[in-house]
Amino acid sequence: MERLNNIVERIGKATGLSLKADSLANLPQDYRIYPALASTDRALSNTKNVFQLIRHGTVIRTREGNYYYIGGKSNYWAGGRAFHSFKGGIEFTLSSSGSESSPIWKMIREVKSNIVVFQVKAIRLSKEWIDTTPAFSASVGIIANYIPKFLARPEFETIVPGDLVDFSGGKLTADGLLTAMRYASRKPPFPYFVAITDNELFMPYPPDRELCEYFVKDTTLCKYVELDKEFNEMLIGAPIFSADGLIGFVNSYIKTLEEHIVQLSYIPFKLEFTDKNMEKFAESLGVGEILALSRKYV
Repeated sequence: MERLNNIVERIGKATGLSLKADSLANLPQDYRIYPALASTDRALSNTKNVFQLIRHGTVIRTREGNYYYIGGKSNYWAGGRAFHSFKGGIEFTLSSSGSESSPIWKMIREVKSNIVVFQVKAIRLSKEWIDTTPAFSASVGIIANYIPKFLARPEFETIVPGDLVDFSGGKLTADGLLTAMRYASRKPPFPYFVAITDNELFMPYPPDRELCEYFVKDTTLCKYVELDKEFNEMLIGAPIFSADGLIGFVNSYIKTLEEHIVQLSYIPFKLEFTDKNMEKFAESLGVGEILALSRKYV
C-alpha cells in the first residue's frame, strides 16, 4: 500500500489533485474487472501491425438478458465472417452474414466517436460469467488492459502481414490474432493506476511494475508492464474500474505532464445496464445507427 500511496502523491503533485488510494484495496480480483479484447476477423490492406487492430472494451449483460460490446473501434477493421470480442475466454460475436459489403463496417470506421456500442451474441457462455456493475463516480481506479501481453510478443508476430495476421485468398485474415486474443483474455489484466476527474484521467507512464504485482501477485506476468513506454492506440476503449465497478472507457491521449504523468480523455458511463440505456448511451456517442443495425444481425 505504501507504493500505491507514493504513486498517488506523485500524481497529486503533477496535477494539483487531492487523492486517496485506500479504496482500491477492495478492488475485485475476478471477471468483473476483466476487459474485453476486440477485432474483426479481417483487416484492411493498409494495416501495419496488430496494435492498429486490437481494441479494448467490455461486454455487459442487460436486465433483459442481452449482451452488448462497449469499447474502442479501429479504422482498420474490415468485414468478413464476423466481429469477435473475448472476455474471460468467452467469445462474443457480431456477424453480418459473411458479407463485407454490409454498411456496418464502413459506418464503424467512419464514425467520429472512438467508442462504439453494439449488440453481440454469446458463444458457449460459461457458468462462471460474472457481470460488472456501474460505479457512477470515483477519484481513483485502474485501466484494465492486456497491452504488455502483446508487446512481449516478437515482431514477426505483431507485424502485418505476419504470424498473427496474414494473407489468405488475397485478403488479410486475423484468425491467428483472434486465437491469441482469446487466450490472453483468460488471464488477469494488467492494472494501470489512474486518478479520475469529470472527463480526464491522469496515469503514470510507463506503468508501475510494483503496482501490478500488488494487484496481480504474479511477478512473471508483471515484468511486461515496463515494455509499455509510450501511448498505445490499443488502449482506446479500455474499461476503467474503481472498487465499486465500471467508471468509463479510455477515449484518447491528450498530453504528457511532468513527473511522467499522461493525461487522457475518457467517456464516463453512469447508467444502469438496460437495453434502453444502451440506446441512450449509443445515441450520446453518435453511434445509434450502428447499434440499431447490429440488433438486426444478432
